[in-house]
Amino acid sequence: MQTTILGRTGLKVSRLGVGGGGPSQLGHGNSTGVPADDSTTIVRLAMDSGVNFIDTAEAYRTEAIIGEAIRGIPRDQLVLSTKKTTWGEQAITPADVRASLEASLKRLGTDYVDIYSLHGIGVEEYDYLASEIIPVFQQLQTEGKIRFIGITEAFHSDTQHIMLQRALQDDEGKDHPEGGATSIPDAAYRFCRDEPGTHVILSGTGSVEHMRANLESIERPPLPEAVTSRLKTIFRRVDSVSGQ
Repeated sequence: MQTTILGRTGLKVSRLGVGGGGPSQLGHGNSTGVPADDSTTIVRLAMDSGVNFIDTAEAYRTEAIIGEAIRGIPRDQLVLSTKKTTWGEQAITPADVRASLEASLKRLGTDYVDIYSLHGIGVEEYDYLASEIIPVFQQLQTEGKIRFIGITEAFHSDTQHIMLQRALQDDEGKDHPEGGATSIPDAAYRFCRDEPGTHVILSGTGSVEHMRANLESIERPPLPEAVTSRLKTIFRRVDSVSGQ
């Protein structure tokens, strides 16, 4: 499994990660769902293949599944990321944050998470969260319960990534040549993996077969330059991503 360093964290992470959210939610986001044992099998398959980055959130309801899947794995061999829900009728409070993290740690079966993020932040919420909630994250970081603090955007509504631009400002203060893609997902995984600034590509699936295919894609060599160039041409006018 190829690895890289995640941003400025110094964390060595696999180029493919397990995503506990998205439409699949490890098979539990589907209308029928899959047995919990099948979900843990998917996570373990990924880990057995060299994946060490696992992303989830309290809103995904997959923390307990992941906790079961990683039981017995040395903690220092994993990079765990989870998130604090921020939406609802009332603004979250500092007490909400601490209670949520403690519950997440219990479900994951660990004393700390490597990355704890504010989940799905809109630009209108940013100032309050930055002034009132991030200090709580920093305190929890001091206590050793969080290693690194993150933030994710509300991509359905903030299609121009305004919130992330604001956060970055604060932080500053039909070709098929040899080696081409075997499928659209294969092209997507390999293209995204090799984009500058992209470190971990999440694979969220409720299917063992899909996980195997994605693992194979992430280990394939870079796409030929002609394919990469064509993809960039095709999508050159895209200025937002829905995540669907």
